[in-house]
Amino acid sequence: MAPPARRGHGGGGTGRPPLGDVRQHGDVGGGDQHAAVPGGRVPPAAVAARRDGRGRAAGLHHARPGRPQPGAAIPDRGRGAVRDVYVRAGGPRAAHPRAAGLGGAGTGAGPARRRHRGPRRTRAGGHPGAGGDQRAAGAGGLRGRPAARRSGGFAGTTAPGPDGEHVHDQHGLPARPGVLPGVGGGRADQQRAHRQDLRLRRAGGAVKLPRGLGLGREFGLFWAAQSVSLVGDKITVFVVPTLMIVALDASPFEVGVVAMAQYLGIPLLGPVAGVLVDRWDKRATLLVCDLVRMAAVLAVPLAYWLGVLSTPLLFGCVALISAATIFFNIGYLVAVPATVPEDGLVRAYSRLEGSRTVAEVGGPSIAGALYHAFGVAALLVDAASYLVSAGCVRAMRPWGGASVPEGGMWARLVLGFRLNWADPVLRRVIVAAVTLNSGGPIFVTVLPVLAYQGFGLSAGALGAAMSVAACGAVVGALVAPRIGARLGLGRTLAWGLLLHCLVGLGILAAPALPAAPVIAVTFGCYGFFMSCINVCSAPIRQSRMNADNQGVMHAAFRTATWGVIPLAALVGGTAVTLLTGSMGVLGAAQAVMVGGTLLAAFSFLPAMRIQPLLDRARRDAEPAGSLT
Repeated sequence: MAPPARRGHGGGGTGRPPLGDVRQHGDVGGGDQHAAVPGGRVPPAAVAARRDGRGRAAGLHHARPGRPQPGAAIPDRGRGAVRDVYVRAGGPRAAHPRAAGLGGAGTGAGPARRRHRGPRRTRAGGHPGAGGDQRAAGAGGLRGRPAARRSGGFAGTTAPGPDGEHVHDQHGLPARPGVLPGVGGGRADQQRAHRQDLRLRRAGGAVKLPRGLGLGREFGLFWAAQSVSLVGDKITVFVVPTLMIVALDASPFEVGVVAMAQYLGIPLLGPVAGVLVDRWDKRATLLVCDLVRMAAVLAVPLAYWLGVLSTPLLFGCVALISAATIFFNIGYLVAVPATVPEDGLVRAYSRLEGSRTVAEVGGPSIAGALYHAFGVAALLVDAASYLVSAGCVRAMRPWGGASVPEGGMWARLVLGFRLNWADPVLRRVIVAAVTLNSGGPIFVTVLPVLAYQGFGLSAGALGAAMSVAACGAVVGALVAPRIGARLGLGRTLAWGLLLHCLVGLGILAAPALPAAPVIAVTFGCYGFFMSCINVCSAPIRQSRMNADNQGVMHAAFRTATWGVIPLAALVGGTAVTLLTGSMGVLGAAQAVMVGGTLLAAFSFLPAMRIQPLLDRARRDAEPAGSLT
């Protein structure tokens, strides 16, 4: 009595043939149809008759001698689908289609399938497939292509086309040499989906990214360029005030003036930069900005070694770096949506924010170690980072070409501010950011004065404390998307603003406690909540901005929110200078930092209304009668 039939992938039933039979396999009619031929030999007429819909002979499965076990269903290790049933039975070697000269092609079938050379023994112990839609199972089976797509995967059927090349499967993915689609778990599927993403993006199409996959080659290069450049930025931000205090014996007022130059270009060039970047090639803009910043950084150690370094020269170099950074940042904001699909924006901003926060808090630690070891030569690392960033941008495929927007320059400037202020969500984000940036830069500007002159720390000790603080920034960048998904982006932004400011009060614990650990813990929490702020703020703004006016809207936003930073830095340095006579450096620095922190904490109030506005917009966008 014959064993019960097994249901094939396409719904057809097959029975288990007796030992010694050879099974012929095709995919006619969408199912797995097998014909048992007694004796182990297939007549040529039967081979010619068994042609599938692509004009080639169906593969013949040869049963190796010495394997008495009949075929059985083997579960697919990738997603649990049931693989085809094959037979291991006795029979002459001449019955193999390769030995018979078929090789997957027959009369009128066109050129033969190209075979990929690989290991003679497969992972399951069989041989590479000879052609046709065949797959091996068990220790003695043959290996080839699947006849049906396995459930839940990306793999499909493949076949040689009229020109002898492999036809792509039903997802447009090319066959990989020596790899059986559907075998080996999720790694092969992820590689195929990633190749599909890159191929569609080269053609200008957007593809929805499966969760857990990469964001594409272009974003990877851009992410690497931005990460390296940010670390270099923080080296300069750390080394320049350290060089002024330690080598030039500068006053807190002079430190504040140079810190102001770091952001001075924002209110002066921000609006114009947005209009110009909209008209320029964005990729070329990023490349030129990196080269300009590299030249400006190289000027500082050269001037020091020549004995001509001064505060005005530092002011000019920092101002030039600031101007180039403004253009770079506007192109950077346009680059993310140009290289990443909409459903990958939160993940992309999370990765960029992770790099930014690590550089923001961990960069000074690297800079402190470099300055302690090499002195002013540490700035050469920053110059090299800009060169590496330019190379990564140059390796990207062209994107963000030049355009000619309608309207004159001033009309575009006014349009950028008007579009930001007219949107209720963007308006509240702007007010919250302006409030935060009115007090936060005071805290950051006074920190080197407090650490070196108030606590008496060395550059190496401050750098070590900042390296410990980098852990909080990394953790914040990793968990911020999950917190935002659970609480809502607007609510996470509001509470992040409040907690980010309040943890700054921890600086009052020193000198009662050791200064270096206090700075490390305070800035660890500081970086954690700053990551939450930036990861949530960027997608909120991106979702509310008009795609045709992103350049001017980003420029107007940066101008409005960052324009107060130079004034805040100057106020911080001036206040410490004025209060030092009556309170001392330590007391004056701590008092000014606490005042700036409390001022920034008021940013929590306008941000509280953002989440209700986002919820209302989502309800209004839902079609009538939909269930939520």
